[in-house]
Amino acid sequence: MTHTRDLTEGPVGKTLWNLTLPMIAGFFSMIAFNLVDTLFVAQLGTEPLAAMSFTFPVIFFLAGMIVGLGTGTASVIARAVGAGDAHRAQRLTTDAILLGFVWAIVVSVLGILTIDPLFALLGASPPIRALTRPGLLLALAAFGLGACSDSPAGIQSDLAVPGPSFNSARLIDFSPGTEQLY
Repeated sequence: MTHTRDLTEGPVGKTLWNLTLPMIAGFFSMIAFNLVDTLFVAQLGTEPLAAMSFTFPVIFFLAGMIVGLGTGTASVIARAVGAGDAHRAQRLTTDAILLGFVWAIVVSVLGILTIDPLFALLGASPPIRALTRPGLLLALAAFGLGACSDSPAGIQSDLAVPGPSFNSARLIDFSPGTEQLY
């Protein structure tokens, strides 16, 4: 590890604040994006808004998978860091990033192959299903970013990385042209 912090030194409140602030910023950017996105999509009509509504449960499922992967990663790496085994912690961090990358590819391929049947099962009409594809493809790309970056950096006491990675995914969402996805 090239950068570590001893979280057992210094005031607890300040340490918690410094670790929490980047995550708060990241979550705030996600909420702000969803609010703004819903307002803009609602102006396009009921079908685009319905398509967006169908994608929410799938996106939340993807987010749950990232949290699960991150929790497992955090547990394993934290034990190595706590034991003072820097080499093992580095190896586990690399393995976790690789696992996140492979998992993101597998989930993305499965997602692409099952978009239409999944939304048909959820009750979306054919025109609505056609509108769900671009939004879900973007969500799968953001899933890959989150699965590969957040937890390994966070467990190494560098929560300055996950917050900006959340925000970079939101910048993709806010980028010019994405308003035409629906």
